[in-house]
Amino acid sequence: MSTEIVLWNAAEWLKANYKESNGLPMFFVKGDYSYQSRDKAMNDYVITVKLAKSSDDPHYSQWANAVSEAEFSVLSNRSVNEFWAGLLDYENRQNSLNAFQKIKFINSDPSSSQFKPSVAQKSKRKHSSHHPPQSSRQKIVVNEIDGVFIPGLSSSVGSFIGTLASNSQIFDRKSRYFVTLGMNGILDMTDTTPGSQLSHLPEEALQACQNKFAPDQREISLDTIEKYEELLFFNEKNYRNFLQKSLDSIKYSRIPDQDDIVRDVYQHILKVHLYSPEVFTEKTRNFLSEQDYIIKFWSYIIETVFRSSGIIAHWGDTISSFSIENGTLTKMDLRLINLCADSLKEALDVGNAEFAKKESESKYYKDLLKAVLSSKIHLNELLKNFPGMTQERVKELKMPLCIITGTACYVYGLHLESRDKRGRDFRLAEESIDTEESLFRCKGYGR
Repeated sequence: MSTEIVLWNAAEWLKANYKESNGLPMFFVKGDYSYQSRDKAMNDYVITVKLAKSSDDPHYSQWANAVSEAEFSVLSNRSVNEFWAGLLDYENRQNSLNAFQKIKFINSDPSSSQFKPSVAQKSKRKHSSHHPPQSSRQKIVVNEIDGVFIPGLSSSVGSFIGTLASNSQIFDRKSRYFVTLGMNGILDMTDTTPGSQLSHLPEEALQACQNKFAPDQREISLDTIEKYEELLFFNEKNYRNFLQKSLDSIKYSRIPDQDDIVRDVYQHILKVHLYSPEVFTEKTRNFLSEQDYIIKFWSYIIETVFRSSGIIAHWGDTISSFSIENGTLTKMDLRLINLCADSLKEALDVGNAEFAKKESESKYYKDLLKAVLSSKIHLNELLKNFPGMTQERVKELKMPLCIITGTACYVYGLHLESRDKRGRDFRLAEESIDTEESLFRCKGYGR
């Protein structure tokens, strides 16, 4: 066993946090390890776990023994690998900034204190041989001219999220999501969890931000939907009979022609519940695939919602030409394409969706990042083709994007908040998580 000493309160921290993904990769974050000290970080974790085997806490010691017996395979998990890759990317950005500042300094003021005496350099090298110092992390300040200000922030919103992203480390897909959004001038108004952009705002600024950027709450009042809801809550004593009666009532109900899409969607959902109930059971969720959910449930709904609208649902990991031009090469599970815009040189995406068989944080943020960046590209293309659009009309543009997991659908709208001289500020708002209502809202955005 190694006799090296762990120089921070690793044992205390790990005991309090081992239940959360084995304490990884947050162990390395709390220890403030640099990429260069990766081997030491891994060794410190091993030392700390081995010490935990003799803990008085039976659950903690049992966990430590299990990790040891597995030969610390947890250190090869995807989340750990993503952390080190993200940290390397972050430190490379820092080094690029430092190199730029050094060049700028040499060309302007040779007398600056950045030129250290040689004895200081030697002293620093001597110290590093005993214990590698943590890398210097100078704060990067981003100044955007976006013109969006709120109480509680001394800078603009664009400057705040840009500065936050430039000084944040990437250690998993969630942190990568928020860093990438900040670098692209996008504020996510849907997430207040730790590590999100909103979680870093002062209380006054957070409240002001939520008041200023709250999505429009539009009531959708369709007599047809209300009628169907009444039918669905009628006579639930016998579930199968209830489904059959509801289906028959909807099938033979007299409704206006313009609402036949609503009827067809409701009939489909009821038929799946009636004839393929396994789609909704916990047992089958373990082996149903992403394609199962698309074919058995979602494809009919989405194709029906957009029929006769001038919008085509384009399925199956396709890439738009605008994504290729921007160098993103982003494959989307579903792209909603506008075929009616004669003024555009080619068909333009007006919405997109990513699918997953079940919900996990890593997959969720990965898919959401793809959908948001793709939406931004196509929203920018819309703005290019309508250069005379006023600032107020710009704010009315909403690019819908859906994250669909199993039979649940999360619908978001990407808005352009500011279009000033130097750049653009976007915000992401959650429109609804109600499946039927969300789909109809999506259709409205595309027209």
